[in-house]
Parts: sequence; structure tokens; C-alpha cells
Amino acid sequence: MEFDRHAGQDVLEIGGGIGTDLSQFARHGARVTDLDLSAGHLVLAQENFALRQLQGRFVHHDAERLPFDDAAFDLVYSNGVLHHTPNTRRVVDEIRRVLKPGGKAIVMMYAEQSLQYWGELVWRLGLERDMLKHYSMGEIMSRSVEISQNDARPLVKVYTAARLEKLFDGFEHRAVYKRQLIASELPRWLKWMPLDLVGRLMGWNLIIKATKGLVAKKRSPVSLKSEV
Repeated sequence: MEFDRHAGQDVLEIGGGIGTDLSQFARHGARVTDLDLSAGHLVLAQENFALRQLQGRFVHHDAERLPFDDAAFDLVYSNGVLHHTPNTRRVVDEIRRVLKPGGKAIVMMYAEQSLQYWGELVWRLGLERDMLKHYSMGEIMSRSVEISQNDARPLVKVYTAARLEKLFDGFEHRAVYKRQLIASELPRWLKWMPLDLVGRLMGWNLIIKATKGLVAKKRSPVSLKSEV
């Protein structure tokens, strides 16, 4: 995630939670801003930074309308947040707007082509437990992927690498990586494979690194169905 590669740069994290990742950017010398829709998360992130004696800016706002000037940041980072937004395309356009020319976005989304999606959600919950008889896959993900104390049912989306690249088509350079699988998640028939290799093939996280061009680039036309 390049925590140690952005010293002296302006870094924005969208949905920083309690500030775990953003504090690593700050510890390595970045000037950091945390934008979150949850005021409670921002309070916890500020406490985290205070305990670590780190400096940061904390902004309570919606990511679909970023309250920052054009070309304000060298890096925009978001880990496991944008797949919960109703209009993810709009957030991506906003990320591109606030990035400086040559700036980079690093964003993690959930992977459709993964053991988690097909093994846990579709097979175990959807088929073995018969949830597909009553709910769509979107509803199954909403009920099981994100667990909260108040029994919330958040919007959850999954992406293929091709769809994720398409979402960032206004950027000059794009690279997608698949990661995140732990040993306990491996089925017995895959125990013989190196864990890192299985993660690259079937991991739950897709990470896109996209660079904003030095010259303005028009994104490709898309249908309403792909505005996600």
C-alpha cells in the first residue's frame, strides 16, 4: 500500500476508520487528511493520532462531493470503503479531480472472482443455507460481509479486475492486484498451494493503482448500469 513512499506529499484517505493506515503514511512523513462520513470514526482516528503524537487533518464529509480544491493531493487512498458508496463512479471522478497531475489513487475493493465470494457467500450461505431462495446476492452480502453492533445492512459491491479498471478509465495508468487470503480460509483441496499464490488468484481484495495523467483525459462513455 506504499505507506513509506510518500514522505513530504499530501495524502488523503477516504474512510480512514480509526486511522490505522493513515497513521502509517503520517509516520513516514506524509501530510495527511482523513475524510469520513462517520463522525465517530473521526473521533477515534484523532485519538489514535494523538496517542502516536502524529499530525493530521480530520474532515467530516461525503466522498461523493469532496470538499477540496482541484489538484490538492499527491495521493488519494481508500481501503475497503468505496464499494459501499451508492455512486462509486462519482467518487472516482472526485478522486481524479482533487489529485494533482501525475498524482496516484490506491483503492481496495472486494473481488468477485474470489474464494470468499464463490465459496463462502454463494456456496455456503446462498446454496447450503438456502439464503438464495429468499435474498439476492446483494442482500446476502449486506447481511453477512460487514458486521456491526447496530445490525446495519450496508450496501456492498464486488468487482472483477476488468470492471475496476473500467471504473478508473479517466486515469492515465492503471494496474490491478489481487491479494488477501489467510491460511484458515484455504479449503483442504488447496492446502498444497503456496498461500501467496492462492491469494493472487483467489484473494478477497482487488487493489487498483491509478495515476492521473499530466494532460486532461476524457473517460470512456459508460451505460447507467456501469455507474457503480
